[in-house]
Amino acid sequence: MERYETYLGLLGASEQGVLALAGWSGVGLVLILAFGLWVPLGLGPVRAWAVRDGGGEGAAAPMDWARVLPVGLASGLALAVGAWTFSLFLFGDFLLGNAILCLAGLSSVGLAWAGRARLPGVLGQAGVFVCVSLFALGLGLWHHAATDMSVDQGAARLVFSDLQRDVGAHITMAGLVRDGGLPMQNLWGSGEHEYWILSHTGHLALISGLSELLGISLYRASSVLWINAMLLTVWAALGLLVGARIPAAFRFILVGATLVWGAAAFPDFHRIYDPMREASAGGFELDAPGYWVAARAFWNLPQALSIALTFGALLLIQAFAAVRQARPGLPWLLVVGTCLAVAGGWTKPSIIVFYGPALLLWLALNRAGTREYLSVGVPLLIGGFVYSIPAVFFDLPEGSNWSSLPGLDQWSRVGGFIVAAGAGLAILALYPLVNMAKSWSQPAEYRVLDLALLAAGGSVLFSLLFSEDAFVGDRVFQPNIWWGMSACFVLGVPLLGRKGFGMLGDSGWRSLAAGVGLALGLLHVFNGFCLAIVYPALNLRGHLASDAEVLAGAREQTLPGTRFALDPTLQEYDLLGYLARPTLMKARTASVAQSQDFDAWQAFVQGPRASRMPFLGSLDAIVLRRDRRSVARALLSRNWVGASLDGRYDLWLAPAR
Repeated sequence: MERYETYLGLLGASEQGVLALAGWSGVGLVLILAFGLWVPLGLGPVRAWAVRDGGGEGAAAPMDWARVLPVGLASGLALAVGAWTFSLFLFGDFLLGNAILCLAGLSSVGLAWAGRARLPGVLGQAGVFVCVSLFALGLGLWHHAATDMSVDQGAARLVFSDLQRDVGAHITMAGLVRDGGLPMQNLWGSGEHEYWILSHTGHLALISGLSELLGISLYRASSVLWINAMLLTVWAALGLLVGARIPAAFRFILVGATLVWGAAAFPDFHRIYDPMREASAGGFELDAPGYWVAARAFWNLPQALSIALTFGALLLIQAFAAVRQARPGLPWLLVVGTCLAVAGGWTKPSIIVFYGPALLLWLALNRAGTREYLSVGVPLLIGGFVYSIPAVFFDLPEGSNWSSLPGLDQWSRVGGFIVAAGAGLAILALYPLVNMAKSWSQPAEYRVLDLALLAAGGSVLFSLLFSEDAFVGDRVFQPNIWWGMSACFVLGVPLLGRKGFGMLGDSGWRSLAAGVGLALGLLHVFNGFCLAIVYPALNLRGHLASDAEVLAGAREQTLPGTRFALDPTLQEYDLLGYLARPTLMKARTASVAQSQDFDAWQAFVQGPRASRMPFLGSLDAIVLRRDRRSVARALLSRNWVGASLDGRYDLWLAPAR
């Protein structure tokens, strides 16, 4: 953990820091909007932009840019995921995907020109829209400017600040996809399987595709996507509040809460002015998952993208619900909304596994017709098929197994999470849950809040009933359980907040519950905001730029799929993205054989003498520090060929097999 002065000094010393990232984020925003604006412009004639929630909080409202922009941005991201994924699977490059996106951009321009007289003339809630946009942009720059940030500290160094080092792993995978296409090559350099386990790759297609299209680094592309995901989150959340009677200041807080929702605990004032106090007291609440709700998206881009795209889906599903009440017809809004949720699932499936079943159950509770079921079911089936293509057509290693009988320890952690992360939400949800239970036998109302509650309930039930074998016994928490529940809580914030403000004038216990829930919500937001402010100082670190250049040079001299082992001095996740080749590394997700190969490599390099080397048969290249002479002699004796990368490291290539 570092002082704020240290972090601010680094930001100020960087030549390609905050301003450059802001500029590229603006370019990326315009580009992605161009890819997707044809969707809301094409849906305009459906007259689907009236807002109505079954409880009556909403009111009719004309279509305006405050809802066109988030739907356009979400659609652009979803189309880019689909087009680049399709292109990478078929041809291993981005040419076809770029052609599809160019056509989409031209369609947006054509529709805008042809229908210019019908384009929205207003930006609804303009003041709040500008404020939440600036808040999202500022927070995104604060968090992600220190990603591959170049500074001069006597020697050129690269600075990183993401908490769990997820960025390095994701950039490595994006590099594998960029160079080798889909399915993704095996990340840890195993000779057992050519490809990686069945996993989400949508964010990898976005990172690598945007990098190729804009000519920027993979690291910079990931930061641009992060900031655009944050903008989409607040824009779509604000769109969900159109028609609600909420003062502008509280509307801003409610929308901003989607980025900083935290724990209901004693206010953490000190984080705003003294991050070192926490370190001197013995550490941070890393083992308290209730503190990391919206903040889980701070270090995990797939989570941020999935939340943002699902918010876009909810905005369209709410519009569908309003239209469905007045005029049943072909539910295009429901189709497109489901497609956005599916695209979010391609970036990270932790939300769609709950929202998919919840959508079907929601339709059943509202006695929907066959068209509605097809509108949801067909995109879900297509999405599931695309996700499963690697397992259907290629030989993949096995993934983690799941158990369905967790113990009391897990249940207590789930309970603790709900109390810490969802106290305010739980109180605000009391009346909507009662109302949903009562409406089972009443006319269908298609309340979008019911959908969010069903998905959140499914995420809680799942966390109570299942555990992942690979993470059993973790001291902190199981990541693949908490991702979905955290996201479902965040997705419920604007909907439950809207409902709470609508109940403030009611009589009896509903008004009291609304007041208490909203007050607790302010505490959630304040603590989350303090966590968001201190976040970049928690794990600030730097590496020699020359180390990155060594790995980049090794990448330039090898082909995609070349399996590497790295000198222990280069085994940093932050640096792997510069190599972007399958590499022996220590990881929880590695197989037993992969872990054994890595351990053997470590012993081979760092042992007193180079002896047994059974793992060499599965390697194609090695980056080795020049002073490891015994290792070099052992490689020479087996006909490996060495060449200089710089004054410190050599690249060794295996003999032809």
